[in-house]
Amino acid sequence: LSGGGDSVALLHLLLPICRERGLPVVAFHLNHLLRGAESERDEQFVRTLCERLSVPLVVRRAEIAALAKKRGISIELAAREERYRLLRSCAAEQALSQIATAHTASDNLETVLFHLARGSGLDGLCGIPPVRGPLIRPLIAHTGESLRAYLRAHSLPFVEDSTNALPLYTRNRLRQNVIAPLREEFPHAEETAA
Repeated sequence: LSGGGDSVALLHLLLPICRERGLPVVAFHLNHLLRGAESERDEQFVRTLCERLSVPLVVRRAEIAALAKKRGISIELAAREERYRLLRSCAAEQALSQIATAHTASDNLETVLFHLARGSGLDGLCGIPPVRGPLIRPLIAHTGESLRAYLRAHSLPFVEDSTNALPLYTRNRLRQNVIAPLREEFPHAEETAA
């Protein structure tokens, strides 16, 4: 639960289903300590949201920039690796069998194009799988825009990561310079890729 729109929508959609079926829900937030006060704001937003919804929350903090430097990898990759490592650790500690992430059809299209451009085999071109081991992605067939409509319809607040708009990261540039024009030409590109 980053506090962003996709993860807030995921929690809002899953919570009543899980509670109705007696399934435990524990939210997980990783503060990457990359954006100063904004990172603290996101963490506090998630804490407040979980408190309001009576959802147990596990918060971890990681110095991602230092970790990336130590491993000699990009900040994006270090964040992803650490996030999944800590998610699996949290699930084990909480005796949970599944981890739901808020990946969408929009994320999937980004991933397919990213893999295509880098050079990938069939596995990479298949995109983000709906299920991989304990990871489930209930929103993978939905676009980011459809989730924004859901959030508006339910008056659900969320926070925006300001770095998503900056061309610092490859995925951001891909989103802005490739996917935006692609979507103009082919409005259903995300659904088609899914």
